[in-house]
Amino acid sequence: MKILIITRSYYPEKTVVNKIAEGLFKRGHNVTVLTAKPSFALGYILPGYQNMSYELSNGIRIHRVDVFPRRNSRHSLVMNDYTFYKNARKWVKKTKEKFDVVYTYCYSPVSNISAGNLYKKLHKVPHIAHVVEFSPDDALNRRFTFKYSPNYLFLYFYSRHTYRKTDGLIIPSPVYEEYVRKVLKIKKLSMTYIPHTPLIEEGIVNPYIYKKGFNIVFYGDVDKTHILSILPEAMNKVARKDIYFHIIGKGKFSKDLLEQINNNHLDERIILHGDKPLADIPNCFTNADACYYSLTNKGYKGRAIDDKLIFMMSQKKPIIAVIEGDGEEVLKETGGGYILKDNVDDLVFAISKAASASKKEIETKGNNNYEYFLKHYQINTVVGEIESVLLKKCL
Repeated sequence: MKILIITRSYYPEKTVVNKIAEGLFKRGHNVTVLTAKPSFALGYILPGYQNMSYELSNGIRIHRVDVFPRRNSRHSLVMNDYTFYKNARKWVKKTKEKFDVVYTYCYSPVSNISAGNLYKKLHKVPHIAHVVEFSPDDALNRRFTFKYSPNYLFLYFYSRHTYRKTDGLIIPSPVYEEYVRKVLKIKKLSMTYIPHTPLIEEGIVNPYIYKKGFNIVFYGDVDKTHILSILPEAMNKVARKDIYFHIIGKGKFSKDLLEQINNNHLDERIILHGDKPLADIPNCFTNADACYYSLTNKGYKGRAIDDKLIFMMSQKKPIIAVIEGDGEEVLKETGGGYILKDNVDDLVFAISKAASASKKEIETKGNNNYEYFLKHYQINTVVGEIESVLLKKCL
């Protein structure tokens, strides 16, 4: 197949779509990527890429369009999205290249799918959208809008129109089929569940050394979508004082969480490490005894299988999880978790139970998670499933 992949972020930015493109190329397909000039979270275009519109990397032909640099402000996010939308469509209108299928890898917003739909219309080829974050559900979760506001209604009808124009969706969790059918009311569009596996750096170079005791690691955004506000009160109630909680990441809730930690005199037992480079993340888990995973059940995203959960399963650790929906079903199937509800007493019980478990029980739960990861979530497995979907559309 000659495949056009459209994605806003690509090499040298670290994203799993790099591995997907290279995996498809290694399977014998001709792969071209249409993407933006790299600027993710930098505030500027990466040096060397300001005037680069084409390059060849690992066998992949890469076309780059100009974008407004992505910064932390909402205005820059909107402008980054808009300029990629506009310039990707402009490239599609001008290109003479012929492809057998278009594959769009799409985070929010939904407008990233537009260029793929346009290529489909102009060249009469199928377009598959791999939707990692669904709109407008994602906008509600991030509190960019509220239900039935004018902005929400615009997003709702635009998203519905855009998804319907594709030839099929790849969804990262089974619950999103319900969202598409019941909320967006798209009845006939084909959907295939393929997990949104994280980009996992291989090789442990310098594993962290933690204090002697029971060490639990959380990795993710420190915000209200992850249930961290009950942690200080819970850790105060945990009888054992040699249990340590390590938080890798930062976010809007970091300052409030740190204040709660200090007010409860827990600064030696709940440690905020801040952001770490992606290559360093596995080092944080090597000597940990367990992981903590939490996701509020608001919206469909809160009931989906998250890539952070998949990452933690790859680390051979048991998972203390505040979780519902598809993710809960996965952990029940693996038997690798201590599943609880969103309240302090449940968290105290789960932490205490994990910390008092035998070494054999801890190892068994961790290995169960890892074996499930190997069977369902490895990148080679995911690429094979994506290839199968694209091939069927080309027949």
